[in-house]
Amino acid sequence: MERKKPLTQPHSVRDLVDLWPSRRDLAEEANVTLHQVNAWIKRGRIPAEHHFDIATAARVRGYKNVTSEIIDRLHIRVKRSKERHQAAAQMVREAAKTAAE
Repeated sequence: MERKKPLTQPHSVRDLVDLWPSRRDLAEEANVTLHQVNAWIKRGRIPAEHHFDIATAARVRGYKNVTSEIIDRLHIRVKRSKERHQAAAQMVREAAKTAAE
């Protein structure tokens, strides 16, 4: 069954992958392996060398809201989220250290 074309742009790598009817379809259309697609989802990022091929595959399918720029932005969000998480963890460690002193 064909998945519906989204009305908005994807907000995560999983959202992006889920646009395709299957992960295997995306892998074939982007000239990568199924293992690579699964790894992208697990890591929450897609290596930059695949952005153009994914954007091209999306365009062929009519997913006009998926471009190389949109894929790049997904990674900016992930990076910012990880940076916030790391900063919060550092604050907790510092607070624990101060409380122990």
